[in-house]
Parts: sequence; structure tokens; C-alpha cells
Amino acid sequence: MNTAFLLFALHLPERRMFNDFYARDTSKKIRAVMRAKGNAGEHLCTNPPYGYMKDPADKKKWMVDEEAAEIVKRIFDLCIAGKGPMQIAKLLTAEHILTVKAHYAQRAGKPLPEKPYHWDPKSVAGILERPEYTGCTMNFKTYSKSHKLKKRLYNVPENQRIFPNTQPAIIDEQVFVRVQELRENKRRPAKQAERQGLFSGLLYCADCGNKLHFATGKNMTPQQDCYRCSRYKSNTGDCTMHFIREETLKLFVLQRIFDVTALFFDDAMAFEESSTSKKPKKRLRNASVKSPKRKNALLNLTAFSSASMRMTSAGRSAMNGS
Repeated sequence: MNTAFLLFALHLPERRMFNDFYARDTSKKIRAVMRAKGNAGEHLCTNPPYGYMKDPADKKKWMVDEEAAEIVKRIFDLCIAGKGPMQIAKLLTAEHILTVKAHYAQRAGKPLPEKPYHWDPKSVAGILERPEYTGCTMNFKTYSKSHKLKKRLYNVPENQRIFPNTQPAIIDEQVFVRVQELRENKRRPAKQAERQGLFSGLLYCADCGNKLHFATGKNMTPQQDCYRCSRYKSNTGDCTMHFIREETLKLFVLQRIFDVTALFFDDAMAFEESSTSKKPKKRLRNASVKSPKRKNALLNLTAFSSASMRMTSAGRSAMNGS
């Protein structure tokens, strides 16, 4: 047997151990440099997000890419209007707007990809979830457990670092917060139905805590539209059969709006105290007794609610009779 091969085989474990030590030491040094940059407020990503470009005078700073920034603003406006990533992607594709990859290729003078106008819903969702568009820098969003693992894990908010006003803002912070709220309460569009639920994504089952899904159909009238528990619908047996009509929910919400509005018109100070105090019932009772204006307002609102109830009952009776 070859002597050189025997020597190599004998020293192979030592070589592996040395190579692993070298890789681990290099990883620690790179992590230390990136941690120092991140804590100093520098951008850790190689390329700026869609809508920004590197400043030619200072590569560490970002400047607004006006052409792409308009697309970013429109994506956020469409989300505020109630569109989801899939709907936004279809709309941008139909209008022949260059995708992120195609935009970078065109700016660099390179050939465009095969489908330069085909937007992916994941790309739209990624744009809607980036806080950098508000002008801040968010570092340490992800991390890896070891230099041997390539998978990136999401970091907890306590370990992230946010530095405000590091670049010009494209999206107002209030708009970004509103978009995140809408994204948390995603609406599931009803299939093959012309009507969509007004309270979709906002209702939860009182028994199991799961969301209530909007139920409608082509052969159903608006008075028959209802919300039912998603866990019961899945036939898992974890929840009981119960539902609530959308018309009933509308009446509840309208009555609550009328009551709060009447109290506000009666006494602004009482409204502020009742909304901040822990025990508002006594104050509300006193305000209703000593204010004739509020009595008249409540009488009008009660009459309106009763009329709405009668209309709903009449429509339901006619539907059952037919």
C-alpha cells in the first residue's frame, strides 16, 4: 500500500479538526465585524431595497430611486384600498410595470429577464413588510445558529436594532403601521361570490378563539350572509355549530356608534372621562339624566334602530314565505 496514502489517512482527523477550527474562527471574526456595523447604524445588506439606490458620493448611504419609489407608493396605496399581494401583483403585471429584477437589469444596462412584467405576490408582500421605507434602518432581523447552518432564523424584536431617519422616507410611518394592521387581519375572499364580508378577518369565535369565516353564495340573499366558526367548518369536531348574521352585526355596530356619538354631542368632557375612566357607568347614567339633548338624540336613534329591525324582520319573513 502507498505510504503517502497511509500518512494522509492517519492525519485526516487532525486536518478536519484544523479546518473546522479555521472556519469557526473566521465566522466569529465576521460576526464581530457585522455586529459592530449593525450597532453603529450602518446598513448590513449588500444592496438597498427596491425604491432606493446607493449614493454615488457615499456608498454607505441610500438615496431615493424616483422611478421605483412611485411603484412602492402605489403598492402601499393599493393595500390601503383593500387589495392583497395577489391582486396587486396581477394589477402591476397587467399594466406592464417592470419587476424588481427587471428594473435592476434595465438600470445596469443588462438584458431583461424572460418575463420582465410578471410580478410575484411574494415580492409584493416583501415590499409591504419592509420598515426601511419609513426612513429607518432595521438590523439583526435574522440570524444563523452556526457557521455550518445556512438557514436564517427570524430574530426576536428585543434583539433587533432600529435606527430612525437614516435615509429619506418613501412611505409615511402611519401608512406603514396601517398596512401592517391590515396584513395581520388578512381577509379570505369568498369564492364564486359577488359580495364580500364587511367584518371578514375581524371576528373570532368566543368558544375556541378561531376566526369566523364569511359564508355566502350565489343562491343566498344578503340577509342570509353569515359568519361561522372556521374550526367547526373544518369538521374536526373541536367546536360546536353556531353562526351570526351579518345584518345582525351591522345593527349592533350601528347602535354602538349611535350611543357613542350621542354622548359626544351631549358633553365632550363626559365623553373623554368615560373613555378613560375604569368605571364609566355612573358618569354615563348621570349624563343621560340631566341632558334633554341626549334624551332626544337617543330617542331618534332608537327609532331608527327599531325601523331597521322591522325592515330586517320583514325581509326575513318574505324570504321564508317565498
